[in-house]
Amino acid sequence: MSKYDDAIDALRAADPAKRFPAPDPDSPEARALFNDIIAQPRWLPDEDKPYRRRRVVTIVAVALLTLLLIAVAWLTLRDVSNPISVACYQSTSLDSNIADAPSRGALDPDLCRSVWEDGRLANTDIVPAGQVPPLIACVTDEGNLAVFPTSNTALCSSLGLAEPNPESIPDADAVRLLNEDLFTYFDQQDCRPMEQATRDVRRILNKHGLNNWQVETSPGTPERPCASYALDAPTQILRLVPIPPPTS
Repeated sequence: MSKYDDAIDALRAADPAKRFPAPDPDSPEARALFNDIIAQPRWLPDEDKPYRRRRVVTIVAVALLTLLLIAVAWLTLRDVSNPISVACYQSTSLDSNIADAPSRGALDPDLCRSVWEDGRLANTDIVPAGQVPPLIACVTDEGNLAVFPTSNTALCSSLGLAEPNPESIPDADAVRLLNEDLFTYFDQQDCRPMEQATRDVRRILNKHGLNNWQVETSPGTPERPCASYALDAPTQILRLVPIPPPTS
């Protein structure tokens, strides 16, 4: 017998399992041991923890990105709070010539079409005279609409301006419709007495659902008995100003 065989025999003799034989699988002892094993709390190895941390970090990153996108959208949009004044620019520079668009009609870049068609604005570097270029609307810090001759949708941000907030357009159009009615009202009579105009403009405001607007008046004088009006849309104030009667 070799020394190797002697070592194997020694290990067999020292095997502790011989002194503690396993119970029969169907025995009560085996079932009790099995129940005890499965009742132990599940242990998660440490290698799972980095995965959970990565998942939490990913969720937080997605939430922050969503908030950032909302903030960017909020910063790039602005309400058209002063919709009566619409400036039509001759080029894509804020220093270029400007023509005023009509103060009536729905708020839209196409308000500036007429000033290109009639030649008040011309830029042959963009289109031949009398033709209308593509028009893009931006909003100034004061809430006015500024319309530029371009199809570049990134122009507003490059000029430090905002894009019109679509949610503000219905209110802006309501103010422009109000202005149309007021213009017609005062144009139908050469001189509207201040007292009469005060009553009538309140009625016109209410008709447009602008009950929250204020009417401010100045007292008329013998030299200035007629009423004229001015709209301050950002503060929602309609001012009646006494003016002289028209000369015959």
